[in-house]
Amino acid sequence: MKLASLLQEKENWQSWRHKKRQRSVTSSNKFYLKINEDEIANDCPFPAYYKTSIPETDEYIIFDNDMDAYNPVQLPRSMLHNWSLYNSDSRLISLELLPMKPCADIDVTIYGLGIMTADDGSGFCLDADSHLSSSSSSGAQDVDGIPTYLSAIKEWMIEFGSSMVFISIRTDKAWYRLEKPSKQYTPWYEPVLKTVRLVISIITLLKEQSRVSRLSFADVIKSVSEFNNDHPSCISTCPIVVERYVVVHGQIILQQFAEHPDHTIRKCAFVNGLY
Repeated sequence: MKLASLLQEKENWQSWRHKKRQRSVTSSNKFYLKINEDEIANDCPFPAYYKTSIPETDEYIIFDNDMDAYNPVQLPRSMLHNWSLYNSDSRLISLELLPMKPCADIDVTIYGLGIMTADDGSGFCLDADSHLSSSSSSGAQDVDGIPTYLSAIKEWMIEFGSSMVFISIRTDKAWYRLEKPSKQYTPWYEPVLKTVRLVISIITLLKEQSRVSRLSFADVIKSVSEFNNDHPSCISTCPIVVERYVVVHGQIILQQFAEHPDHTIRKCAFVNGLY
């Protein structure tokens, strides 16, 4: 029953993604809130450098040189397994430091590497008992693909349903849907998924109200601080800690609210307060 639900959600998401691509060329609902690495340091592990034991192929060799980097919608789409992200010093780095839109003033360069395969439309299941569990049946170590290192990542995006999340990154050559990260990189990726869970919980909380506008930013923070420890979106029982987390990870939160189809959710008091 659970598998059937996931498959139906995947089918619904693919239909929604097709419609979204058709309007993405003129869309401006994207935010670039500059994230300071020091601000998210408490949510990330100690600094480390990526390690790899296999040779990778440059994505510029894999994809044709005449691909149009100025029309991202037309770029090819693949999946990336057992992946890591790092900076020019080979230090593992959080995806949150990049904007969720292409910008000319990006002051951080992030590269990626992993095993590239064809995009099968799978994503991560966000059930409370799943730890970075993919809806794909294959484990990262069993993936038969091309070990690839990527050029600089230009933007990234999050799409989610009730129980699944789809996160993609874009270079000048292609879009890559992120599957399971490498074991080494996983601690840097977990805060991103944790924040997505939080967004879903906040939206659910707002929808439960007779009027979305009834809940202010402070009301939402208080409600999140009252989540039980076993709640998948539990941050802390201290409202000040919850507020810090929400503000620091605001780029993800605001972007997902901006993409929500319900106008009352997009323009709710919580969003205005977070600005």
